[in-house]
Amino acid sequence: MKRGLLPIYLLIATLFLGNVSSAQNVILGSGTAISVFSPINRTNDYCVYEVIYLQSQIALPGTISTIGFQRFDGTNTDSIENVRIYLKHTNLSQIAAGTYDTTGYTQVFAGSFPNDAGAGWREVALSTPFVYDNVNNLQVLVVKDYQPAIANTPVTPRWLYTNISPSPVRARRYYGAAPITVSTSLTTTSFTSNARLTFLSTGVVEIGDLEAHVYPNPSNSLVNFEIPVADDDLFLLVTNQLGQTIKTESVLPGTTTALQFDTPGIYFYRLISKYNKQQSAGKFVVTE
Repeated sequence: MKRGLLPIYLLIATLFLGNVSSAQNVILGSGTAISVFSPINRTNDYCVYEVIYLQSQIALPGTISTIGFQRFDGTNTDSIENVRIYLKHTNLSQIAAGTYDTTGYTQVFAGSFPNDAGAGWREVALSTPFVYDNVNNLQVLVVKDYQPAIANTPVTPRWLYTNISPSPVRARRYYGAAPITVSTSLTTTSFTSNARLTFLSTGVVEIGDLEAHVYPNPSNSLVNFEIPVADDDLFLLVTNQLGQTIKTESVLPGTTTALQFDTPGIYFYRLISKYNKQQSAGKFVVTE
């Protein structure tokens, strides 16, 4: 890097990082209707919920780091177990009845979904942040595998939704005692669950063809980032699962940068050019 250009690059990095570190929430739906069935049903052993949110509702490009749904009530406060969440882009604006299918989806979460008492948003950090292009609509698939059913109201948690009726229908679901398979039938519903997305960054959706080499992965502290050869100098950004910026480094193409991480967890890295183009992205794990 030419010494005279360093202040300019650092200024660009500072402006860009200010955007990255300030997460932005997008709320999809403001309805006040109540459902025990969508998006996660505890009155049955298994459930599936699939829904399309429109680009016009989201109206923001960037990297989605968390997703949440709006809890209303319920005396049961056990964590909802064996939940999987998938996201994908779609050009569809309505959905038809059909069978369970994960084709084209990216699994972004697997684990327990929070269900603490009271009303409000319950959300999870995505293990694989999803880069949304703000061109297509966003399709969400929520799956709960086996967890023993509990009693209906007032025990089961209930969720707020927006009623899309009579058309177009943008959601479908299954709930029952039978395990979920490729033959599981999903029936349409006008219940479109209120959702909240958190963007850990906005405006960075184009991904280049450069690939960084990160090793060892997993690591117990020291992580090496082998920076690919590129025409422009790059910035290395590392965030945690909450979307918080942990480290930022100006890096030279064709070099290796070693960074120390003292807190165990899953981290996400991105290589950004001086024109704010995302050249490479991935994740790594730091163990105890």
